[in-house]
Amino acid sequence: MTDNLFSENKKIIDLTLERVSRVLEYFNNPQNSFKSIHIAGTNGKGSTANIINSTLMNVSACKKVGLYTSPHLFSYFERIKINNENISENVFLSLKKEVEDASDKLKIELTEFEILTAICFLYFAREQVDIAIVEVGLGGRFDATNVISRPLCSAIASISLDHTEKLGDTLERVAYEKAGIIKTATPVVISKSNKGYSAVLNVANQKSAEIFNAREDIEIIKENGKNFALIGKKLYEFGLEGVFQAQNLALALKALEVLPFEVTEDALARGLRNVKWRFRAQFIKDKNLLIDGCHNPDGARVLREYLDKNFANYKIRFIWGSLKHKDYNSVLDNLVRTQDELYLYEFDYPNALKHTDLDENYRARFKITENPFEIINNTEESKLTVVCGSLYMLGNLFKECEIEGL
Repeated sequence: MTDNLFSENKKIIDLTLERVSRVLEYFNNPQNSFKSIHIAGTNGKGSTANIINSTLMNVSACKKVGLYTSPHLFSYFERIKINNENISENVFLSLKKEVEDASDKLKIELTEFEILTAICFLYFAREQVDIAIVEVGLGGRFDATNVISRPLCSAIASISLDHTEKLGDTLERVAYEKAGIIKTATPVVISKSNKGYSAVLNVANQKSAEIFNAREDIEIIKENGKNFALIGKKLYEFGLEGVFQAQNLALALKALEVLPFEVTEDALARGLRNVKWRFRAQFIKDKNLLIDGCHNPDGARVLREYLDKNFANYKIRFIWGSLKHKDYNSVLDNLVRTQDELYLYEFDYPNALKHTDLDENYRARFKITENPFEIINNTEESKLTVVCGSLYMLGNLFKECEIEGL
């Protein structure tokens, strides 16, 4: 039932604020009735959002913490959480009807993401969350979430080229779109190493928004099979995998610093220890299986660096799938090496990439697998199976998975 909640015409991306603004005005702008943190970026915004969420859930002033992320893996309900609990199906469907009835009354045709965003904001307002962490869907300036008028802070995660057909084909243009979430005289958190830093700084200056630079003394290390975050000279157990998470943690910590809440040492330690973000460099040791949702060139580059550092002695076999509109050739150029085994999963999803879409070189190298679990379950000590690519593909593949640890 939940796989087909929206017609195909609703899934069209049409970036604008006018439609969703009018519908939310009908509901007296619920998005402005609670405190919020707004996060944009190309890669890392979901990890950053989850680190903040996990930490704030241990802060005494934050009894109810909302979290809005996208896309989902298995159901729409995953996108909207309070204290890490998904919105219930009954509440979701009831709010969906309210939003669609309002849009019909106003003669407004909302997109899927606009409906989801309106549902989220109504839910958070009615549940009276103390704070919500809101992740941008696409871009920033014209993303439906940008109807938030005054967040406590805006955070800009790593910026690289993605969705160029919507956001522009230069880093400066993409960064400008991401920086569109910045509000007048509202704190902005960003890393100086962010490729879009100068463009974001320009927008912040124009809006008299103070820039807070993420700290640079953070390292993710692994000891005895566990991940730790070294923050300055203090070591914390950390729930996320990969050295690349250091920049997301740095961004999250700086955002927490500018919030008007006291984050105790205990709250931080609990938050970092318990944070989870599914299918982001998730390693299942018993299966020699690694799962990652790298769906753009920069994400692929980061994953390859992680594999080269942590699995240098393994032969890598990829099970990979993508959407057609992605820059999949650049993804593959950054991800695969000559010695790797390559399998393409043609998953069941609109606009999913087919073997015939690949260029001649990759078409010759990729084998099609109709049952990836035959490969996954064929565990070899010297081989690492990496299932990666579109999050929609991962959700499609692992929806009814019984692998322990997932």
